[in-house]
Amino acid sequence: MSDEHIKLGKQGEVAAGLFYQLHGKTVLERNWKCRFGEVDIIALDGDCLVFCEVKTRKSLKSGAPEEQVSKDRQERYIRCAKHYCKSCDVEYERIRFDVIAVLVRDARSGDLRHIPNAFGEED
Repeated sequence: MSDEHIKLGKQGEVAAGLFYQLHGKTVLERNWKCRFGEVDIIALDGDCLVFCEVKTRKSLKSGAPEEQVSKDRQERYIRCAKHYCKSCDVEYERIRFDVIAVLVRDARSGDLRHIPNAFGEED
């Protein structure tokens, strides 16, 4: 991954964290890692534990950012969530998987789209 690509991703993650905070959520973890992968943001929305994948792009050439969250990525997030919950002293009754899509226009502006409950296990 290029330095520019990493920097772009970090910009999106910072914007997503601020979005959650401005909307009254508590960010618990950023870039949380375990043996199954990495979760961009783990937040608390009331009594709901939220695992968020942030996708940031500069253009729509390859599709909308949220379209880049593959089935494989979703499955890894679900495994990470199970691992995180087992490692906590708190039991969470509700868990949600969000996607935040960020389209950067320039150094000072862009569009952010929050997709709550973007994926999850089938019942």
